[in-house]
Amino acid sequence: MNLFLFLILACSSPDPAGATGGGAAPAGAVAIEATLDEAGNQSAEALLAELDGTHFKSKARRSAANAQLFLVLAARDTGAHEIAAASLEGMYETWSDKDVKDKPAANEDYAKVVLAYLDHSDPLLQARAIQAAKHLLRQGHAETVAKIVGLAGKSPAHTFDALDALSQVKDWGKDEAIAAVYVNALDGENYVASQALFRLETKAFSFVKKDEAAPKIKGLLGHADPGVRGRAALAYAGFEKDKAAASEAIAPLLKDDNAFTRSAAARAIGNARATGLAGDLVGMLDDTAKNTYDIEGWKQLDGSDGRVHHDGSAWSRVDDAVLNGLRTMGGTNGSARLELTKVRHDHVDEDLAKCKEEAKAWYEANKDKLAK
Repeated sequence: MNLFLFLILACSSPDPAGATGGGAAPAGAVAIEATLDEAGNQSAEALLAELDGTHFKSKARRSAANAQLFLVLAARDTGAHEIAAASLEGMYETWSDKDVKDKPAANEDYAKVVLAYLDHSDPLLQARAIQAAKHLLRQGHAETVAKIVGLAGKSPAHTFDALDALSQVKDWGKDEAIAAVYVNALDGENYVASQALFRLETKAFSFVKKDEAAPKIKGLLGHADPGVRGRAALAYAGFEKDKAAASEAIAPLLKDDNAFTRSAAARAIGNARATGLAGDLVGMLDDTAKNTYDIEGWKQLDGSDGRVHHDGSAWSRVDDAVLNGLRTMGGTNGSARLELTKVRHDHVDEDLAKCKEEAKAWYEANKDKLAK
């Protein structure tokens, strides 16, 4: 065993006195109940041989047999941030919010380690701790929730990761403190605002700060970034109580220069049941532009290149999104439901062409009712 591995494993021993003197834990170590016996130390030595930068190799990282090893290694402050970062990632992969198959449920030891690293000065370790915290958030672990709420706003990258993590909390839209994080994020950088809108889209009914969020979301319909504009349209269709006002505000985006924004607007008009605009949507059925869009050029908390992907519909085409909007609108004001051919992955062009003919025929048969 080389000296480096010896020091790591000595700190993980149930009796670390030989490594630190007097039985005291290393400075900065997290005091947990879990320990490694001699066999565990041998397993840890083998696991550390799988370390590749700040990650363990894929097979080792995903093996639930390593769950306890990752926990103990993360708890010991050896000064080697690569090991801590990789171990936190391993904890996320091999633990769960509840006992499932061979994965253990996150326990008090797990919480102690995660909470300690959420306070760390190294952004990479904080990022990995936020990721690992998701199991605790699904459990409703109050201290972890409060800690991540506190991290939001520290920087755009912190907020971005917090938005993703806090969405794991059950009924998060009903929690005042969490809801405030999402409302405040609407004023953030384009990638932060887009992430907040993405999470808010499905929370309009239960969101505790709906009246505060709605005017901010409306303002984002004119945002410079097309991803933000599009996601604002989808969110606003739900957050605005006056559906006529919502459709009026969203309608100009049907002619947006960006295909994702046009697609999102079409779906939003459908969600708002704005039947008076059905003809406008039918007029878009020949738009076959690809409707994906990415926000790039920013850094994530862990230092990696950031990317927020936007996809306007299942088949990533404007006409597909328009069909989605029309189908959602079907059945409103006494109109018939719009039944469309199922699109097969190996016959997309052919099946979408059939769907468009079906939609046009449906519109002609129902346009008087839709115009009401």
